[in-house]
Amino acid sequence: MASREMKDTAIFHERRVEKSKDVKIQFTDPLTLKSFVVLDDDGNIKYYGKLSDNKEDDECSCPSWMYGMKFELASDENNSKGESRYKAENGIAYQCKHIIAAREVRYGEKN
Repeated sequence: MASREMKDTAIFHERRVEKSKDVKIQFTDPLTLKSFVVLDDDGNIKYYGKLSDNKEDDECSCPSWMYGMKFELASDENNSKGESRYKAENGIAYQCKHIIAAREVRYGEKN
């Protein structure tokens, strides 16, 4: 499947899955294991994220996730993010390497 920029998104997804193996995830809510932080090599917090049950509302604070989601500007004055083009086209939130790693730890998913 090709994206609007005519890039093969399946290949890029496989790259993210491969790179997710090096990501250090730590869950911050021991009861639900939904909120997580990404740690750098020194153990410092680099990004924050959260998982949803159905991948629709997964979030990460990394630049890759924001770029992948590409939010359209909202037409209201509440300063909200607006609609994500990726989510509208795929039905789920963009799966950056951090979300892929967290989902594998939490749910055992092998994306």
